Amino acid sequence: PLGTAVPPDTTHPMALTVLWPLADRPRLAAGAPGGTSPVRLTDDELAGSLARGGRLDILLAAAEFATDERVDPGGQLHNAMCLAVDPDLLVTVNAMTGDYVVNDDPAGGLYSPTHPGTGKQAATAWLDRLRNLARRMCVTPSVYAQANLSALNRVGDDRLSAAATSGATPIVDQILGITSTPGVTLLGDGRLTAAAVG
Repeated sequence: PLGTAVPPDTTHPMALTVLWPLADRPRLAAGAPGGTSPVRLTDDELAGSLARGGRLDILLAAAEFATDERVDPGGQLHNAMCLAVDPDLLVTVNAMTGDYVVNDDPAGGLYSPTHPGTGKQAATAWLDRLRNLARRMCVTPSVYAQANLSALNRVGDDRLSAAATSGATPIVDQILGITSTPGVTLLGDGRLTAAAVG
């Protein structure tokens, strides 16, 4: 009966962490051995996502708003939230803050024609905002480029696995100018098997 429902005990709340993902699909195009200058992207969709009203702009704005002192005066959400940042996204956005080019054909090869990218200002503004937010809250790197850990385990290349997992931390720390929180990650697609956890 409805009259006998017992309200929950809220005197000892459960501690939890909200992982707030900031990620996108990989967009860096293959470059010449030894590096490609300027950086080449497969498309310029990321420019729109970083610009005002774009998907990544909205995700970052929501985290900024929710952890602002005026909205979260006791800091409860701020203390429970951790940004889970894909290092591949950071590398790409950081490259976009300089001059970069975009393949005319997204499936184009190494020597396909290109045109100048349009997201320099949006990338610079977005990355500056992320750096400011990251200085005041928890940040953890996600798996590089959202790599499937089970697939990496099947490949069996320890260097590749390390680059996708532990190698992600220094990239996030260097680009954001912080010390990220180790030992936590937000996984991409795919099942998490015991072998992948290992």
